[in-house]
Amino acid sequence: ELYVRRRVTGRLRTAKEIESRLQRALTPILERPAEDIRRRDVRALLDAAADQGIEREAEKRRQTIGAMFRWALSQDMVVTDPTAGLRAYDPGTPRDRVLTADEINALWKWLEAGDMPPDPTDILRLQLATGARCGEISGMCAEEIDNEQWTWTLPATRSKNGKPRVTPITGAARRI
Repeated sequence: ELYVRRRVTGRLRTAKEIESRLQRALTPILERPAEDIRRRDVRALLDAAADQGIEREAEKRRQTIGAMFRWALSQDMVVTDPTAGLRAYDPGTPRDRVLTADEINALWKWLEAGDMPPDPTDILRLQLATGARCGEISGMCAEEIDNEQWTWTLPATRSKNGKPRVTPITGAARRI
């Protein structure tokens, strides 16, 4: 609870997901003091998830629990990190699929058909035109647009990697 309150809630966009994952992962040992938890305890919990066939979830739990214990270690709440040295369960596969030109064209025409409300339609069209995430597009404000240079500057506070990004606004994006 302390980790979620001090480090996660209000600071990370995935706060609810992290809290939920920690609850699911640690339920059998939640009543134990953190300093009494050993690597074998965490491994048993993660192995149980992996044995259920949810190896990717076991890996996400390992990463989340590890982040919590590294924070606790940095705060002098524990003397060791029980996740240190645990092997990865399923590192996942990087996504590299992109839409083909035909798929983009088909989606664009479908959006023009007017079957959806205009706001989500515009967001999806801007996403297609700029390659930005829907959340980045939906949070766009006038101050981020340079009408002379035809660029959009996504501030670091809203970007996934914490760095500002300048995107040229060209072609179809100018008409939206």
